[in-house]
Amino acid sequence: MDNMNGKVKVADLRREYAETGTSPALVRRQIESLGIVPIPVVAKSVNGSVRPQNCITEEEANRVRERIAGYLAQRSQRDAAPSQKMSVFYVVAIPPGGTPPRYKVGWTGDMATRLNDCRTWVPDAEVVALWDCHTTTMEKAAIEVLKRLLARGRSVRHVGNEVFEGDSDSILQKLDEFFAVSGLERIQ
Repeated sequence: MDNMNGKVKVADLRREYAETGTSPALVRRQIESLGIVPIPVVAKSVNGSVRPQNCITEEEANRVRERIAGYLAQRSQRDAAPSQKMSVFYVVAIPPGGTPPRYKVGWTGDMATRLNDCRTWVPDAEVVALWDCHTTTMEKAAIEVLKRLLARGRSVRHVGNEVFEGDSDSILQKLDEFFAVSGLERIQ
């Protein structure tokens, strides 16, 4: 990795994490969430051509590395947890920390497999919440409850089938209320 007078190429920072199985977008999202604005600097690229490349300071790069290290540690703890096959209604952040925040909701009989499926299109997807839920009928009703939340002008938007974007607190509160009526509580 080139260090150009205390500057680090964003592309080099992405390559650092390529082996971790995380999305290259993870670095971009962490840079954005920290409020860092990369500066174009004329530099030699990997193939030897000279062109502008986005760079951040070494200090900023270290802050990004710390955030990603924390994220990867949390992910490895989640992934190491024993797989329990049980029917659940889930809320998954796709991707975590995205702007605007988006959430995939639904029902599954095997959360570990479902999360791995989500990670084929969003490698750093993470579970936000789970409720014990034994039927797909409950899934359909829970999704309808979220859609009604939209009608009340809340800070939630229905993006597509089972995807919502907006305020996670509103989404989780409404789902907690819905499942509590059925005597079910959040299990994660």
